[in-house]
Amino acid sequence: MNPLLLWTLLCVLLFLVTAGLVLAGILKQRVNYIILATAFFLVLVGCGVYTGFLFAGKAVQKVSKLLTPRSGYEAYTALFGEPIDSSVHVLSLQDQFVPRIDVAIRMEVTCSAHEFKRIIQQNQYHSITFDKTAMHVFESAPAWFVPTKLKGKVTLFSTTASVDGDVQRLYVSEDSTHLFIEDVAD
Repeated sequence: MNPLLLWTLLCVLLFLVTAGLVLAGILKQRVNYIILATAFFLVLVGCGVYTGFLFAGKAVQKVSKLLTPRSGYEAYTALFGEPIDSSVHVLSLQDQFVPRIDVAIRMEVTCSAHEFKRIIQQNQYHSITFDKTAMHVFESAPAWFVPTKLKGKVTLFSTTASVDGDVQRLYVSEDSTHLFIEDVAD
């Protein structure tokens, strides 16, 4: 059983016993019941303080888990699901820490051609193949987000922007094993 739940139930039980003793002491006009109720009340206070510490510790754990940055693999699986093989390696990651303030999730990934085919089948992408020299500069992107370093001709796969402005772009090398991913949530 969960310790927090156990201590909460113990506090409720102690409260009921204390309230019952106070009520019985008043109705029967017995001082012994009131003294016993006071002792139970002190135990209840101690139990309540300990339960409060347990609750605060649990809350701190949850908040720290929320504030811990995701690993590259966690961000990748959040976007595309579990990979079909172990070929996925996230080389660089800019995660969207605060949605709507952080513009995009960006990552540089190497994977197998089979894994890339699985990714492409998940959405309807429009593709354009072009020479690297014709690519534009990414001002808001981190310094490592350089699709021009991909080998061969680069193919850009992009989704149509949703009503909210969300769009996903994949810059892919000629052999489909090295890609730069940009998932913009506007």
